[in-house]
Amino acid sequence: MTTLSIGVVAADDRSVDALREFAHALGSSTGLTIQTVVAANNVELVQRLADAEIDVAWAPPLVALELQQRRLAEPWLVVQRGFSTGYHSAVFVRSDSDLKTVDELQGKRVAWVNRDSASGYVAPRWRLRGLGFDPDKLFGEERFLGDHLSVARAVLDGGVDVGATHIAVDPNTAQLRSAPWLEVGANARDIRVIVLIGPIPGDVIVGASRLPTAVRQRFSAALLALPASARPYAEAIFQAHRFDPAPRNHLELLKGLAQDGKR
Repeated sequence: MTTLSIGVVAADDRSVDALREFAHALGSSTGLTIQTVVAANNVELVQRLADAEIDVAWAPPLVALELQQRRLAEPWLVVQRGFSTGYHSAVFVRSDSDLKTVDELQGKRVAWVNRDSASGYVAPRWRLRGLGFDPDKLFGEERFLGDHLSVARAVLDGGVDVGATHIAVDPNTAQLRSAPWLEVGANARDIRVIVLIGPIPGDVIVGASRLPTAVRQRFSAALLALPASARPYAEAIFQAHRFDPAPRNHLELLKGLAQDGKR
């Protein structure tokens, strides 16, 4: 096989452009012709992989788990952001909000990412249940905004009272390393985190189960070595500093969480 199609759900045109450049750089280092496929959402991403229109995909952990359970794809690599291959979920409000505890969220407006988002929906709901709150009854209004930056903006602009998203925490210092609100121009002092959940297994590069082992090895080796020409695009698309081999049990933690959190 000399051609591979790599699929992602891209948030904007810049990500699409970066994906094309990333594919070109990888193609140069592997000798493969790498085509790009942009899906509108995770449902389309899964379907196009099932239809053999996508060979390799960047998948959030719960989407990767679904693909694995349906025997459509296997985790090849995990996306390394900062110092770890996991991240945290944060339920957060503006720092000038009167909301400080979970019980004060009763009747408030919440922004989620989507129902497949581990950090932006499933993990927070799982944690709220563990704290004794029914997430279906806790909030007065739920909004699904589709991406993490939109959730951050909605909280900062006052469109909602509370949101859920991913953050990266330095495991050595416990200091915040990245968060969507930082990407939209806010700073750490503008936000109060009410609930922190994690670490959660990180995003995954999955490969279709039908692909030969030799293709997996060739593609994975290129990402593990990540040529310098591809690094800026990897950061733009995946927010990735590097890629690591996927541990055999990388997604195991999510199985029970997914069953409970999506209820």
